[in-house]
Order: sequence, then C-alpha cells, then structure tokens
Amino acid sequence: MLLTGESLLLQDAMSDKAFSMQESIMAMQIHSAMAAHLRFRGKIFGLIYLERDREGAFSKDDMELLRAIAFITGPIIENARLR
Repeated sequence: MLLTGESLLLQDAMSDKAFSMQESIMAMQIHSAMAAHLRFRGKIFGLIYLERDREGAFSKDDMELLRAIAFITGPIIENARLR
C-alpha cells in the first residue's frame, strides 16, 4: 500500500491467497479490513487501518468514507506535528 498509494478493502482476508497465510491475519482471525493513506503535500506519512473479525464487515461506501476522513485528517495531523 505504501508503495502503490492505493487504498485497501478486504471482504475476507482469510480466503484471500495474498493475505490468508500472514501470521497476523491468522492469529487475530481478521476477516475484513480496510485502510487509507494519510498524505500531506503529495507524500504518504501514515495510514488509517480498520479491521473486523467478521467477513464482509466493510462496504465500498465505508471505504469512501474512510478515504474522505484520511484526506481531511492527513493535513490536520501534519500541521499539528509542525507546531
């Protein structure tokens, strides 16, 4: 995610071949996850990550809301850090 700049929406990480064998996914029994980048002046400096132990817990609308929150929050966090 940090390299591509894309957000992440997983409906069932346990059945996704790219994620299902990850130790954290198995240990925490994560099924649904989504993440969006925190950016300031075009640079990624963090992300907001949410997870649930239930398959299909997040929708595309939830992902759009998270992206909007990240878009607004990124500059706020960076400006606070610079003070």
